[in-house]
Amino acid sequence: MSLIGPRPEAERLIRYYTPEQRQLLEQTPGLASMSQLVYPHEVEILRGHPDPEEFYRQQLMPKKLAVDLDYERHRTFFSDLRLLMELAFFVILGKSNRLDRSLCSRPAERIASSACEIVPQTNSKSAEQP
Repeated sequence: MSLIGPRPEAERLIRYYTPEQRQLLEQTPGLASMSQLVYPHEVEILRGHPDPEEFYRQQLMPKKLAVDLDYERHRTFFSDLRLLMELAFFVILGKSNRLDRSLCSRPAERIASSACEIVPQTNSKSAEQP
């Protein structure tokens, strides 16, 4: 185990990896990875879904793995240092410039904060009418 490296999924989820995603299993796992900085709001994303594990497997996991694959392809000593600094800032300040909010929005909802808090959206037609 190293400080920076991809974090493998639970064994029951690895069977769903594509051959390309399986390349991450050849890397030394780490305590932190880029996907943790991009998707620190995983719990908020999964909350409220009728089948959170299925949503995770089909929607979130492929995105997280793609982020880690891209990072590993371009990884350098300096990118690891930068990632450590960004993770430290995230822990201290609670903010990340890399946060992916694309999975937060569902029909009739919008993102209310950087933590991907989901709140009901007002009806725009009724708001337009006096």
